[in-house]
Amino acid sequence: MEDYLLVWIGADNSAFANVVLTFNGCDIVRYDAVDDRLVTDLSQQRRILKRRYYLVEKAKDSNIVGLLVGTLGVASYLHMIRQMKELITAAGKKAYTLVMGRPNPAKLANFPDDVFIYVSCAQTALLDSKEFLAPVITPFEAMLALNRGSQWTGAYVMEFRDLISSSPLEVKNQSEEARFPSFKGDTLKTSI
Repeated sequence: MEDYLLVWIGADNSAFANVVLTFNGCDIVRYDAVDDRLVTDLSQQRRILKRRYYLVEKAKDSNIVGLLVGTLGVASYLHMIRQMKELITAAGKKAYTLVMGRPNPAKLANFPDDVFIYVSCAQTALLDSKEFLAPVITPFEAMLALNRGSQWTGAYVMEFRDLISSSPLEVKNQSEEARFPSFKGDTLKTSI
């Protein structure tokens, strides 16, 4: 796909952000029909990818993880919830499951979680969590954060069926690897 030019006709919204993340190796041009202009400078959209990477790094240092269930109608959502619970537990973290519609900062401020994993359809999975007290990440980002030693290749997966088939549940023994917290003032965090 990297050899293609992707043309998006529409507004700069969450659906477009999903496209930018999913096809981040492609050149992307957006046509804004309302303003009747072609937008080729997508540096703002590329910042989304950097922000998501930052949230993954922040999630690595979490101790309490809230699993937000935002959908009951997407295929394989139960399997994804079960897989996320296993991943969280295997990583040595506490997990809580919360079922709610669209999360907002006021709702999530009532819970002491360090990070939230939002299980929902691909179109609503990305939340701009700048206003939230704790980061809100996708199941794909959770797999990157909680699987010690995993590397982000640049690929980004939004659909459950693709995520389930492409990412086996593997959590390395926590005592094998020391972890230096990226964003906290702590000196060293290790499971030894």
